[in-house]
Amino acid sequence: MEGKTLGGRYEILHRLGGGGMAVVYLAQDRFLDRRVAVKVLKKALSRDEDLVRRFNREAKAVASMSHPGVIKVYDVGREDDIHYMVMEYMEGASLMDRIAKGKLATREAVEIAIQICDGLEHAHQQGVIHRDIKPHNIMATADGQFKLGDFGISRLSGATAITQTGAVIGSIHYFSPEQARGRDITKQSDIYSLGVVLFYVVTGVLPYDGDEAVAIALKHLEEPVPNPRDWDPELPEGVCHVIARAMAKSKEERYPSAAEMKADLEQAFTVPFRGTILSLSAEAKVTGSDRTDRALEEVGDKKNDRWKEILGKRRVWFGLGTGMACVMLLCFFLIQSHDSNTLDESTPSETASVFPPPETADDEEKAVIDEPEEEVEQEEEVVAEAEEEKERREVEPTPTPDQEQPPPVDPGWKATFDDQTGTLQVSGQEQEGTFAISVYHRGEMYDNYTSEEKRWSQLRYRFPEWDNYEPGKYEIDVYFMRKGVDTGDYIDLFTVEKEGVNNGDE
Repeated sequence: MEGKTLGGRYEILHRLGGGGMAVVYLAQDRFLDRRVAVKVLKKALSRDEDLVRRFNREAKAVASMSHPGVIKVYDVGREDDIHYMVMEYMEGASLMDRIAKGKLATREAVEIAIQICDGLEHAHQQGVIHRDIKPHNIMATADGQFKLGDFGISRLSGATAITQTGAVIGSIHYFSPEQARGRDITKQSDIYSLGVVLFYVVTGVLPYDGDEAVAIALKHLEEPVPNPRDWDPELPEGVCHVIARAMAKSKEERYPSAAEMKADLEQAFTVPFRGTILSLSAEAKVTGSDRTDRALEEVGDKKNDRWKEILGKRRVWFGLGTGMACVMLLCFFLIQSHDSNTLDESTPSETASVFPPPETADDEEKAVIDEPEEEVEQEEEVVAEAEEEKERREVEPTPTPDQEQPPPVDPGWKATFDDQTGTLQVSGQEQEGTFAISVYHRGEMYDNYTSEEKRWSQLRYRFPEWDNYEPGKYEIDVYFMRKGVDTGDYIDLFTVEKEGVNNGDE
């Protein structure tokens, strides 16, 4: 392509980069004498009408926006079998290039996120959902202003869905949980991805990573949001709260708009933080061992309270017995004194016959303490049961929620994949639901297919663009989403080495 002139005005200088769908070149606009970026759809894909429509849709989506936070589109055209789009040339580095040198200062990272929130809010107001927000698609101008670009897999709200075949449709590291499930994507999906980007730039690490793409997708679905302070204890509390809310598993708990996320980012350095605090963030940190420790503490507390109650009752009975003995002795002495004054002829033996010897204080105390002995034995039995329960818990720890509610697994599904024809076959017990098939290449989702929802006992699907796939390693992940079940049945993961000649850039 170097040296070629498109549309009679755009002279191609050299290649800047590319992805699964298109290649980007630096070009010179001869009419306006300025540098521009020209995105050219790969020739191997230009015969696919769906891809051409998607390419043109990007131009339509971005051309409808005019905002300093969004990369501008100047022109779109076709020359022979070459489909191209002319865009604003960003002379600065991408955000990914910046992160590759190390994490950013927190204030700089927050300022960049605020700029992207502005551009994202404008896109959402125009009905455009980006669906692939990541540091690679956030570019800087020469003066350091950051803009959002590459709306190649964006979708206009209300537009008819186009099957994503043969093109990168997002990076697994920045996927929202609903993207991983193949569900409907809303502007909250973009907000989740921006939360992942913010986590990355302030810590220098990705919140979820793994050796296989499917493992990373499962972490987005199941694992709580890590605490950014585990990597940087000096991070402001407000920044951590913004990340936690933006990356909430449920769409309803995330920010309803990029504008509200921006408002909290502007308050991120206030002490105390005056923005919205996600109430579930603390609960996410409670592990199974924490629950076991709490249960054992409760058993110990109950044991101590029971002993306090028993000792308290003993003290009460002892006090009552001692008091009664003292009262009886006092009455005896008073009566004896009264009789000595009124009965001159009385003898000690007669007095003794009228008033029998009183019981001693020791006898009274023994009688009083012996009275509740049966109740004390019952209390001690309760304490012994608590001790047995504590010992049992030490041997059998309290199960975690994941153990209590394991994801549904259907061992009846069997799958095979023919790497020569790109055909997948699945069979098993009849179930009602939807098949979700994803193809990953170089850590990114490259293709996917979602079937209709009905009762299935077998499926045969051939990827239409399999022959046009780039050479290399592919991971094909097969799920079945049963009706009414949110987690889905994991069926199989195929690793395929695709052979062939890649002429996509020619």
